[in-house]
Amino acid sequence: MSRATPEAREALERQVRQAVALGEVEGLGALLSRQHPADIADAIDRLDDAARLAAFRALAPAQAAEVLDETGLDATRALVAALPPGEVGRILDRLPADDVAEILGEDVPERRQALLAAMSPPDAADARALLAYPPGSAGRIMTEAFAAVRPEMRAAEVLAFLRELDPAVQAITDLYALDAAGRLLGSVALRAVLAAAPERPVADLMQPPPVAVAPETDQEEAARLISQYDLFALPVVAPDRRLLGIVTVDDAIDVLVAENTEDVLRLGAIESGRPDESYFSTPIARAVRRRIGWLLILFLTGTLTINVLGRFEAALDQVVALAFFIPLLIGTGGNTGAQTVSTMVRGMALGEIRLRDA
Repeated sequence: MSRATPEAREALERQVRQAVALGEVEGLGALLSRQHPADIADAIDRLDDAARLAAFRALAPAQAAEVLDETGLDATRALVAALPPGEVGRILDRLPADDVAEILGEDVPERRQALLAAMSPPDAADARALLAYPPGSAGRIMTEAFAAVRPEMRAAEVLAFLRELDPAVQAITDLYALDAAGRLLGSVALRAVLAAAPERPVADLMQPPPVAVAPETDQEEAARLISQYDLFALPVVAPDRRLLGIVTVDDAIDVLVAENTEDVLRLGAIESGRPDESYFSTPIARAVRRRIGWLLILFLTGTLTINVLGRFEAALDQVVALAFFIPLLIGTGGNTGAQTVSTMVRGMALGEIRLRDA
């Protein structure tokens, strides 16, 4: 299922609004069943609370879980608040543990315990394990579902093992060779297994232990490592090299987008909230509260310009032509500052500029 174009997403939003207004629940469910979860989430983000709930309830349970994973902060909070805990728990049971940890740890932390109690015990235990790691750490976004093999396994055995693999394991591009204690020995590309002779052991195919991070490592650092070393997944290991989980490339992209959004907001002198908040769903009062501080500071510093001009009032009276250069100097200074700040912030975002470069 491919993502829709911006025009198609706008059309979907209009159709959802119309169906909700007319109470065409069955027709709305049929319409949404053919759409990508991210497109549905984009439409739901722009609806009011009542329309959001009506559209969300028209989804099949499996699709509802995928959509809840894609909605923005305000929509997620509104939907979770409007639905009974038992229903939300059943939806969360359909999501990977790392996505559940993100929702419970960042979107609705005040309802964490109630929703964990509403989930199935095994799924709740997996989510609790990830929530035990610090916010913003690699442990919070890692998945504990990965493909692990033993060095003595033959290529044919590995392929048979993969056919019976738990569907929860989605990243099998790289297989991880572990010893009896679960310590990471190396990685094996699935391509190498497919091309190898059936009797060839994993020990002959595996590469040295890949780049790995501790669960307490910052998410942005983990994402940068995935980008730097062109990885599909980054292993997360304990101090004794036991493999705890992996951070997949799709989560790394989300982290980098969020961090870049935060940097851009700071570039505009805006106090950043959650990077995944929808611009159009952010209340006006919240937007004003975030911007008013910086605007007042800029207003006060702008009065310095008035004081400078006041000191040279006599010169301006004598040579009026000087006044024509004032907008030129102010504009040039502003443009120079904006270019410098843009370059510096981007360099900081890419890790090219550090404190020692001050």
